This record gives sequence, structure tokens and C-alpha cells, in this order.
Amino acid sequence: MEFGMERTLVLIKPDALEKNCADEILNRFLTNTFEIAAVKKITATPLLIDRHYQKKFLEAPDVRNDVVAYITSGPIVALILKRPDAIAGARLIIGPLHKAPKGTIRGDFPTDVLRNLAHGSDSPEAAEHEIAVWFGDTEKQEKFSQLNPAERLFILTEIFQKEGLCESAVTVAAHCLRELKEVNSYEETASGHVVKYTGHIICLPDFLHSETAQKRFAEMGIQSPIH
Repeated sequence: MEFGMERTLVLIKPDALEKNCADEILNRFLTNTFEIAAVKKITATPLLIDRHYQKKFLEAPDVRNDVVAYITSGPIVALILKRPDAIAGARLIIGPLHKAPKGTIRGDFPTDVLRNLAHGSDSPEAAEHEIAVWFGDTEKQEKFSQLNPAERLFILTEIFQKEGLCESAVTVAAHCLRELKEVNSYEETASGHVVKYTGHIICLPDFLHSETAQKRFAEMGIQSPIH
């Protein structure tokens, strides 16, 4: 991991997807200088939730059944986010469980103590434990991180569009095109023609530059995302 960067796990929970606000929630992180190191959409199993909340369930075993039933009730968007203050920054955007202020995710959308839309790691130790639980495939993470920034953003744009996270796709497409303005040679952009990532197969253009990316985005219904 880059010097000075911190990783955190963020979960966009089933009630956010049910309320069709997952896209807006994700976009709040994307527009606040977070970098996505990994992402996937998953329906959690009880075993996965037991591993994630191992310490909490030991301390308060009476909450386990309700928590497991809630988080396994539908798909989740799981993300590894990076920023120098990723842990505190993500939790500030999410907001506290009780009396969350306006401007935070929990303050702007109806929640209760159980159905609370999103999760963010609360410490560096928790972040590393939770990342290992949800993203055990470190080899896949490494391959993705080795792509240049424009290629990573290109892939994320296609993933978000396919998952119906259209507002987030537009934001990431704009970041991709800004990165491509800084690229000047084929050697800086060329990579394998096909990348498999989080269940998606993404075909990269032979030469990824602004024109080819813009054309692909237009085919996806994303028009001129630079703003």
C-alpha cells in the first residue's frame, strides 16, 4: 500500500439497495477523494456475517439473529476504499447510529439502529480483519492495483454501469478521462485486452486513450462526463 494511504471497508447494505439510494451513497465517497481499491456485489451468508461481527456477537450474542437476518436479506455492495484518513473520513460521511446530522448518509435517509444503510470500519485493526473477510482474494486485488489509474477507473465505470449504479459510473468516467489527459504514450496505457474482475469480464480497448474511452462511455449511455 502507498505510503500515507489508509484502507477501510465500506458496506452498502441491503436496505440501501432496496430504497434505490445505493448509487447516491457510493457517489458520496467517489466525490470525496476516496480511491476504490476493490469492489464487489455479493449476497452474504450467515457464516460471512459471523466472521465479520465475531467480536460483536461474542459481546452481545442476543443481537446476532436480527443482524444476520437483515444483512443476508439481499445483496450488498462491498468496497475497499483508500485515502490518507480513510477510516475516519468514511465514518464521517456515513454518520453515527443515533441522531445522525443532515449531510451524512444516515442523516439524509431514514434508518434505525438495525437497518442503517452502510458500514465503515472503526479502526485500522478492524479494517484489515474485515477486508480479509470480504476480500480474501489478495491476488486479484494486486492485479487490479497494478493497472494504471485510468484503466482501473475504466473498469470501475463498466462495473458500476452494469450494476445499475449510473450516477457513480458517470463520476468515475469523468475521473478516467481526466487521468487519460495525463497519459502520453501507448506504453503507459497498454495492458491485457481482457480483465476479469469481481465477476465481470471487461475488454479494454487496444489503446486506451480519451477518444476510445469516450466512445465506449457513449455506447453505455454516458455522455460527456467531464464537468
